[in-house]
Amino acid sequence: MKPTRMLVAALAAAGLVLLCACGKKEEAPPPVRGAEAAPPQQKAEARQPDAAEPRPAASAAPDHVPGQSLIHAPTDYIRINVQALDKAKKVVGLTQLQQAEQVFFVEKGRHPASLDELAKYRGAPLPVLPNYYRYDYDPQTGKIDLADARAEDTP
Repeated sequence: MKPTRMLVAALAAAGLVLLCACGKKEEAPPPVRGAEAAPPQQKAEARQPDAAEPRPAASAAPDHVPGQSLIHAPTDYIRINVQALDKAKKVVGLTQLQQAEQVFFVEKGRHPASLDELAKYRGAPLPVLPNYYRYDYDPQTGKIDLADARAEDTP
């Protein structure tokens, strides 16, 4: 009989939860800003630009905030994925070279003279980096880092 009582109690509790949940009212959506929220007569005025007001230049930077517009969603998605891929290439490439340098140092007791020597030791070319990045190597300390290739020695 105890399992039956437990079943009845569980069903009663579920019924109470359903009854309590049905009485909740949905909240109103937030008001829409811009011309769409204006009354009909103001909508017409909002669509017709005043001849005295200057229009922004076509080359002006848009006031676009990623994630705020469905129109820009596809380009936002692509841009974010490209940025993630670039970051992954940088992190993975740098980590591979740093580990190879550590193994080189342990086996040979010295740091490689150049990244080319390290690449020959690895038996593979240097990992490819995204545009505008290059490897920066200090043969005295064995430290490998990334540097901005655009910031080359400019006068």
